[in-house]
Amino acid sequence: MKKNLFIGVAAVLLATSYASASTFPNGDSYFGSQMPVAQSYRVIDLSQDKWATVDCGETVTFVNKGQQFSFKFDSVRHSRVAISSFAPAGFDTSGKVVYIHMGEYDIRG
Repeated sequence: MKKNLFIGVAAVLLATSYASASTFPNGDSYFGSQMPVAQSYRVIDLSQDKWATVDCGETVTFVNKGQQFSFKFDSVRHSRVAISSFAPAGFDTSGKVVYIHMGEYDIRG
């Protein structure tokens, strides 16, 4: 009985930590924040591109199947990220990823 309870608690904790793996406790994304579409530098059409490459500090608009949203990348994690981890609910990312590179203010030298 105790073993089943332990396994159940462990499964719930693991699922909870995985669900919030890309957000801070207050719900903000680790990778940046959504912005008004008018403030974006460029448009990335997910139906045309296999992946996207952005620089930290850049604001882009993602477009797919008649939907769009803009996002400003501001992250300490410069890596490959699933767009679904920061896209608004209901936006079809088609499983695409974005590669976040260091921006001009991240490069020290």
